[in-house]
Amino acid sequence: MKIIYILLCCCLTAPLFGQTEDDLIMVEVSPNENRVMYKLTKLYDALEAKDYDAARKYIVVPDSLTKEELDKELASMLENGKITRNGIALLQKESSLDVAESQHGDYAIKKINNAGLSSNNCYTLYIRHSRVKCMFHWDGRTERFFCLENIRGDDE
Repeated sequence: MKIIYILLCCCLTAPLFGQTEDDLIMVEVSPNENRVMYKLTKLYDALEAKDYDAARKYIVVPDSLTKEELDKELASMLENGKITRNGIALLQKESSLDVAESQHGDYAIKKINNAGLSSNNCYTLYIRHSRVKCMFHWDGRTERFFCLENIRGDDE
């Protein structure tokens, strides 16, 4: 009986060997607020370090932008105050998750179309009665941001 139990445990856990934490996180079937906040923080860290190559993995990259144009756009996010640490903390504390189009209406549709996405898998973290826009695309494995606005932690 003990041998059968050991074999059963090995069979159930064997698929997990060799996988990273990120691989295991991607098993979920829908976007997750905690994971989105983690990625938003990692994006901010990359922007703050001016590591635009690292920042690219957290955003939807439009085909129409060159690397130089995208780097300039990414740099402007902090310079223009589109996103701050205080804003991320406020979003972490007070946001809710919903379908982007249902919260932001025509504005979301415009941003979704500009990013070349389908509205079916576009979501938002929002704070009720604020101007915060943290929209992202969920591809079934990971989230990538396509609209970040007013994530400042002031004047929300």
